[in-house]
Amino acid sequence: MLKTRITLIGALVLLLMSCSKQDEYDLPKMELPGSQAYAMGLEYLKRGAYPDALPYLQQAAEQHNPEAAYQLGLMYGAGEGVVADKQKSREWLLQAAMGGHPKAHYNLGHIYGTGDGVETNYEESLVWFWLASSYDDKAAKRYMRIVVQKVSAEQYNRAEQRVKEIWRQIPHETFKAEEGMAMH
Repeated sequence: MLKTRITLIGALVLLLMSCSKQDEYDLPKMELPGSQAYAMGLEYLKRGAYPDALPYLQQAAEQHNPEAAYQLGLMYGAGEGVVADKQKSREWLLQAAMGGHPKAHYNLGHIYGTGDGVETNYEESLVWFWLASSYDDKAAKRYMRIVVQKVSAEQYNRAEQRVKEIWRQIPHETFKAEEGMAMH
């Protein structure tokens, strides 16, 4: 009887050792609508369980949820629950920004203005701060005034054109924008 228990316990230990935690993540995940996947991911984020939040946020972002893309951009930028990757951070932030997420606009302005993982590009920084300031972001307006002083008239004009082009492409019903687009 004791030998049988020891043998069963040994077999159970071997079985458990052969199953890694990674195997759990290889199981197929149920597809959730973007808003539900985002809600699940957000719940995990609130608990600080970044690795658990990741698949839900990715699922929601792949369904064009700008909030989820924004959170992924922050996670990759800070290395929270993932290996820090500035390029992936920018890609997710760009997706969020093109989905109309004002904080993503601000973060992209900061990234290009400080050279965080990219070559400093004040013209590009101006574009994103300009867009963020259109949502009445006071910090973006402050930084925009600083960046404007660092670009030439030609760069300013190009940035203004890009802002107008991007503004036409992004949805405005997702996030509250000021009436019209603040251009100065």
